Amino acid sequence: MMDYLNQEHPIFKASSDKRIFAVQTLLEVALQCSNAFRIQFDRDRLQRVIGIEEMMKIMPGLTERTAQTEPTRNTLDIYQETLNSENIERLQVLLSFEPEVWEDLPLNYIESITLLDEAEQIVLRGNEMNEFILFSLPEPNRSAVIEAFAYEGIPETVIEQVEVDPSRLYP
Repeated sequence: MMDYLNQEHPIFKASSDKRIFAVQTLLEVALQCSNAFRIQFDRDRLQRVIGIEEMMKIMPGLTERTAQTEPTRNTLDIYQETLNSENIERLQVLLSFEPEVWEDLPLNYIESITLLDEAEQIVLRGNEMNEFILFSLPEPNRSAVIEAFAYEGIPETVIEQVEVDPSRLYP
């Protein structure tokens, strides 16, 4: 079983600000209790938006393309890296719904983001511009999210339990 953030809930339909708050809060808490991230993305488009320098800061181990790895139409890159305080901050900006730094949202070119704990179990999986989010937060982190939601008037019912095979969530 995993938790699912139901972004079709009436509270989010009535207030996009509450939806953005919920997603950003969930992401922030999940990043703090994760050990690594895996990102599936359109390299060329993401690089055009954030630039090669920022891309290398977020994904320092990203290899350059060779003639054998040139993309075909709809090819997505996959990159995994251990989290540290620096790339946590960068990921929060990269995955934001608000173009704070760039003219276009990097989320438009990210197919999925998976946050993993030390045992490589999924803490959070977001895809389709984070419109579909599954998560499995440890206590007390899950309770902290529910408390933050309640403080903003977001009911606990936005979180639903769903039966998911985590092995099907990996790119």
